[in-house]
Amino acid sequence: MKIAKSKAFGIATAAALGLLPLAASAGSFSISPIRLKLGEASPNGALTVRNGGDEPVVIQLQPMAWSQNDGEDQLDPTREVLATPAVFTLDPGGSQLVRVALRRPVDPNRELSYRLVLQEVPAAAQPDATGARIALRMSLPVFVEPAQVAEPDLVWSAVMSGDQETTLTARNRGNVHVQVAQLSLDPSDGASIENPAMAYILPGESRSWPLLGASGTGSALRLSGISDYGPIDARVEVGSE
Repeated sequence: MKIAKSKAFGIATAAALGLLPLAASAGSFSISPIRLKLGEASPNGALTVRNGGDEPVVIQLQPMAWSQNDGEDQLDPTREVLATPAVFTLDPGGSQLVRVALRRPVDPNRELSYRLVLQEVPAAAQPDATGARIALRMSLPVFVEPAQVAEPDLVWSAVMSGDQETTLTARNRGNVHVQVAQLSLDPSDGASIENPAMAYILPGESRSWPLLGASGTGSALRLSGISDYGPIDARVEVGSE
């Protein structure tokens, strides 16, 4: 299912998915925008980190290569993306501009995916402190557009296993990521999606969701939802393993 996007729907979808350049908060610090998009014409980007707390906070940055395996995210250290400064201190109410740069050529055929991990460095515990102090950690997506046209292509399927459990799967055959949210089935189908959390599906990868109350093989389900490339409206046949 190739996804077409109108400008009006794109704005509404971005708001619903949290993709507009708003701040994401992790307790005492926040980040804006909440994801970066780089490309051949724009290999550099920037974000702002702010301290909304009443104590200084030390932040450490680490760029990570982002891949997926059987629907699970995998992060590995990388030198293909540079983020500076790598470590900085934010005073209460202060902010820091972080510059992000791509250090490798753009892939001609496929989007590159990274995450910028921002980790709070815990301060030394005070002698009279009580309880545990939790260090905050946030992960910001960084996407690098391919040289050719970016084109998502989601293919949906539903399969019933031998133990009568049905699983809905989305496979991305396109060359860029797709972020999906608000997935639901037509109530008249008598089925629902278990834990339909917002999810990224990277190029060539897939995500799966268990279904509750799904009919047997040969039935059809009507799926709807939203994505950062447009609405999702698909008829999914239930097959068998």
